[in-house]
Amino acid sequence: MRPTAPPSHLAPALLAAATVALLFSGIQLYVIRQLPRRMTLFAAFTSPIKLTGNVLQTQAFTLPDILPIYGSSELDRDADNRPDAFFRAKPSGFTVFPIGRGGTQCLMILQKLAAVGPAVRGKKTAIILSPTWFAKESATENAVDSNLTSAQVSAWVFGDELSPETRQKIALRLRDYPAALKDQRLLKGALECLSDPTTAHRLLFAALTPLGKAQNVLLARLESCAILREMLVYPRRLPGPRTKDGHPARPDERSDAVVFDWPRLAADAEARDRQRGGGTVYSAATAPPSKKPQHERRIRPQVPGSRDADFVAGMQGSREWDDLALLLTGLKELGADAMFVSQPFNGTYRDLGGTSPAGRRIYYARLAAAIAPSGYPVRDYSDHEEDRFFFNDSGHPSAKAWIYFDRALDEFYRGLHD
Repeated sequence: MRPTAPPSHLAPALLAAATVALLFSGIQLYVIRQLPRRMTLFAAFTSPIKLTGNVLQTQAFTLPDILPIYGSSELDRDADNRPDAFFRAKPSGFTVFPIGRGGTQCLMILQKLAAVGPAVRGKKTAIILSPTWFAKESATENAVDSNLTSAQVSAWVFGDELSPETRQKIALRLRDYPAALKDQRLLKGALECLSDPTTAHRLLFAALTPLGKAQNVLLARLESCAILREMLVYPRRLPGPRTKDGHPARPDERSDAVVFDWPRLAADAEARDRQRGGGTVYSAATAPPSKKPQHERRIRPQVPGSRDADFVAGMQGSREWDDLALLLTGLKELGADAMFVSQPFNGTYRDLGGTSPAGRRIYYARLAAAIAPSGYPVRDYSDHEEDRFFFNDSGHPSAKAWIYFDRALDEFYRGLHD
């Protein structure tokens, strides 16, 4: 009996699939080769692919003159002296690569770092914390869904950088956010196996791992295609001098010996805010709204300290402390050289809201105690709570505050921190 001939359409289909695979591989290779000279461009934009993908973040850790920093809404709000602009020309030998937007908190930052994996080992990174994260129970489900992607979760789930114990703890935390991966059956199955590592689940996870690793390869190639598109679109949007091909020019200002006059820079930033009528003032709502200055916000005052009990109870019971502990553990397992910068509470705003300086000190004390065992440096700027020129609003940093944070980043990168 003569062998049955393969279907006539099979060969063209296989050829088409091979062609697509080669095309994606070629795009990925091209993007990886082009990225080292394009990273300054991506540092200047809060693009979705930078925040929710792995390729750009991995590249940021690979290059020695880039400091990746993670944070929340302060990194995508306009403000003078924000580090991505302050360090863009590499005045002291490096530029900053910001990763963060509103709703990003410790649990999401850990998974973004874990997704980068081995590229983090031995590299510097800075994490900007907000005290408001710890003044509530935990991140909302919408925030996790908006700031964490299947590509990032899949990378650490099927990776080898985190210990089984840490992966189990993250998987258990993600159970609190079922909508975040609602359509990802492979990932949901793998997370279930990690969160409850019975013998059957270990065997199932071993069976799922090859599929997960293959998925990671495909997702990385799709991400490279999206990066290529942004390479072509974003250069024209960046202000300032450009090269002939439209990319941002790099002023030759690099010097590892540069010395910033930080007090003067902070004073200048405050002076500019004063001249523009900045420095938001929070005061009791006693005058008609039509008569208040543009920079003044009148709120209904509470009795000083009247909300301390609720504030302290909420602060002490917040699951964000557990997520911070998990983040610290993950950083150690990844081998990162990290530092933490905490924004302070806006003291005037909080005073009028009924919390006292004594109540708020609990946050700073607990933060220091939580981070101290790791050996990572932390700066909290609690002495600026009552400085209205340290805030753009009820909590986000002003141009003056960014100078203080920029100084911390510069000293950390150059090994000058405490």
